[in-house]
Amino acid sequence: MIKSSVIDKLYEADLCQAIGKVYTDASYKIRNNGTAEGCSPFKNERTPSFKVSNVKNIWKDFGSGKGGTSIIDFIQAYKGVDFLEAVKLACETLNIPIEYEKETDEQKEKRTQKQSLIQILKKTAEIYRQNFVSLLPESEAKKYMLSRNFTDEILDNFGIGYALAGLYEAFKEQAIVSDGEALGLLRKNNQGNYYDFFKGRIIFPICDKYGHCVGFGGRILTNDKKQPKYINSAESDLFDKSNLLYGFHLARNTIANTGEVYLVEGYTDVMRMHQIGFANTIATLGTALTPQHLAQLKKLCRKVIIFRDSDSAGQTAAERDLQLILQAGLFAELVVFPSEDKEDPDSIGQRPNAVELIKYSRNDAILHLIGEAYRAALDRYTEKHGQSKKALLLPEDKKNLTELAKKLVGCIPDDTTREAYADQLKELFKIKIAS
Repeated sequence: MIKSSVIDKLYEADLCQAIGKVYTDASYKIRNNGTAEGCSPFKNERTPSFKVSNVKNIWKDFGSGKGGTSIIDFIQAYKGVDFLEAVKLACETLNIPIEYEKETDEQKEKRTQKQSLIQILKKTAEIYRQNFVSLLPESEAKKYMLSRNFTDEILDNFGIGYALAGLYEAFKEQAIVSDGEALGLLRKNNQGNYYDFFKGRIIFPICDKYGHCVGFGGRILTNDKKQPKYINSAESDLFDKSNLLYGFHLARNTIANTGEVYLVEGYTDVMRMHQIGFANTIATLGTALTPQHLAQLKKLCRKVIIFRDSDSAGQTAAERDLQLILQAGLFAELVVFPSEDKEDPDSIGQRPNAVELIKYSRNDAILHLIGEAYRAALDRYTEKHGQSKKALLLPEDKKNLTELAKKLVGCIPDDTTREAYADQLKELFKIKIAS
């Protein structure tokens, strides 16, 4: 089996350059802004419809409808070969030495089964996507997504789909019903009959870091309170929420290039941020941030910008995230919007001046949280004792502030950063902690 580190190098390769070494048509031109375009590699045409973007980490041929996120899936489509052969050809093209690792028969069988399931998920994602594209403009699913002001490009990049009836029949025809059930795409009702688990929902394909679809999220379109608004694929070896980050496969290159990542809450938050230019945005899948998530991010960047919903639940999640981020040795900022309305990154991202607002609203996470607590403590002192010439705190508040500072700064693993924060806290808030 080829080592995963070799495959990682292929996914991290400059996509425009890599494809240019495989697709050598004279029409294919690489531009200075990290994009490329040319005539379709898959059909004859005069007007170029083939686009590649390093920032978005995608290639798309609008003439044929084919697309992907790496040199590997481009070679698969262009050469008509399987994944393993595409990896070998890509390594040969990019002069990357192929390294192998031994695997047992059991490991080989497991890998083969995994690849088979990923192919089924890929085909299912294509079915859902085509369902959505084929919907009439007045259909509820189309109206909902278009009312959110998402562009066709963003809907296509994220593979937004719709689950119509007929998946069971398609799987039965291909004799893969048991696989569909194992993946949670098909379920049995009380009568023992199969039904499509996501039927009637808008579909958000969820991909691993390589861009392989490993599961789905589905949003209901009705106001049926008996049904959950969102449902996900069942947890499995493929679909592990503690390891997966929504949008990560599209954000990887920009995260690496900028050295920072925006952490938001939901699918449409990620899509909105990408649409307005923050392509280094990802989200957890309705779960808390985990050390596994941060281990992946730490390979690419040094700073996490937490942009949670403005309600109390969102702020509680932000404070919980912060401690894990600091423990991982990463720097952290908060995007803070003083708003009485319960807003999220999706709604804020639709404001006319959203980009400037978001950039202006970034604050160092530790200094912001302690600063907010410090100002509230000053108000309590003034309320009890009246205005003072000096900034004074009640003893209880001083103790609580010091403990908060110790808790946050104590999460930081390196001495230099702890010392820098200790100096700033002493200067700004007269809080003394050991560095």
